[in-house]
Amino acid sequence: MKASYKFARKVSGVFFYKFCHLKVYGRENLPSSPYIIAPNHISNNDPPVMGVSVIDRDVCFLAKEELFLPNKIFAYIISKLNAIRLKRGGIDIDAIRIAIRMIHNGYPLVIFPEGTRNLTDKLLLQGKPGVVFIMMKANVPIVPAFIIGSNKSIFSLIFKKQELSVTFGKPICPDVWKGMKARDARIYLVKLIMDEIRKLYEEKSNNS
Repeated sequence: MKASYKFARKVSGVFFYKFCHLKVYGRENLPSSPYIIAPNHISNNDPPVMGVSVIDRDVCFLAKEELFLPNKIFAYIISKLNAIRLKRGGIDIDAIRIAIRMIHNGYPLVIFPEGTRNLTDKLLLQGKPGVVFIMMKANVPIVPAFIIGSNKSIFSLIFKKQELSVTFGKPICPDVWKGMKARDARIYLVKLIMDEIRKLYEEKSNNS
């Protein structure tokens, strides 16, 4: 584990676990082999929340190019924390190559299938094909995940008026698209991933 990442995760972990009372469910579903994590996206806090939720290794992230532009110091920091610069508006081959290399080097990749933060009152936005494209190229499982409460105020989390939690689902393995044409597989997998993320919310709600 890189020293910079280890330090940042330790500080973030204290904040999210001790002060915001983060709960993580389903870690037993995380594979020992390379994999991708596909969570819902409701806040800028989601990347660090996901980073402290995976405790046995560094994770990496695809981050929109705009995050790297305004402030060189911030760009340097997030690069040290395994953020991969992604150009939007097309397929960024260089970013995808870096992401796949990091996945195969043992860094789980966090990629938000909605493509942007969900600031609506809908549970989920429509899934985008980018996560599936990387999944098929890397030939690794995807673990659906559902984040609750990262968009709530710090005070509501500290005083336990709101819940902060991450739930990992069972991995979706590459063999689910075996025998399918690439286009059909992409359509099928995007729907499957979003359905599995939605199920995590429903199961959590039913058990609460």
